[in-house]
Amino acid sequence: MKSSSRPHTLNSALTSSLVAAALLLLTFQFAKPLISTEVRPYLQGMVALFLLVNVILSRALQPNEGDSKGKFIRVVMVASKVKMFLTLGVIAVYLVLKGPDPIVFAIGGYLVYAVFAAILVALALKKNG
Repeated sequence: MKSSSRPHTLNSALTSSLVAAALLLLTFQFAKPLISTEVRPYLQGMVALFLLVNVILSRALQPNEGDSKGKFIRVVMVASKVKMFLTLGVIAVYLVLKGPDPIVFAIGGYLVYAVFAAILVALALKKNG
């Protein structure tokens, strides 16, 4: 049975939403040569995708009563790998479809991944205490 996870899930969703809003604002602030107007909607879509993934994974990372620390660490590592391969997949699809400014998208996409991965791990460690 899951422990009282509703406040933790709400906190995770709120934190992820605030970070997503900050990242979206940053994509509007940067101009060429950092982010071209053609790449901006794709990066904003990636921010929205990782917001959704973070909320789902933070829910999945709720510790069960009596779970060992080892199991929790394995679950966090699997969640991180899922996000890493999702990032690589999105960037690969963007490259195959010959999207505009692929280098800018790849670097921006990796930065979005890194920010959301750090948040997920920090929130998961905070929940597990």
